Amino acid sequence: MKIYTIKDEKSATDIRLLLKVNAECARLHWSRSIKDIPSNVTSALETIETYVELKVVGLCGKERNELTEDEESSFLSIIKQNNKLKEILGTGVVLKGNQADEVRSIIKTEKGMHKILEAIESGENVIIF
Repeated sequence: MKIYTIKDEKSATDIRLLLKVNAECARLHWSRSIKDIPSNVTSALETIETYVELKVVGLCGKERNELTEDEESSFLSIIKQNNKLKEILGTGVVLKGNQADEVRSIIKTEKGMHKILEAIESGENVIIF
């Protein structure tokens, strides 16, 4: 996972929407319960996923940092254990202000979260993708 920061809140909100669409496409694309997805639908899902990735990276620009595999594993584990984090970080976007304050207060004592805390401390919106 890569960490980006972005000043513009509208762009951060747009990215949140794109990441939600991407997550839903990925769920269908990799579904184990729906096995008869036609190839044209699978192709369309792949097109959407590629578009989202390119659009998000285009809006974010240069990455700020990247989580190691261990940090990513810890990050995902912490999200699963805390409903507030799941609500905010599950979208991949932490808006500056109240959301950033909430996330900071929850993860500040967690091991391996220094890169995310550093991004939050920038005072910008944080994108984790």
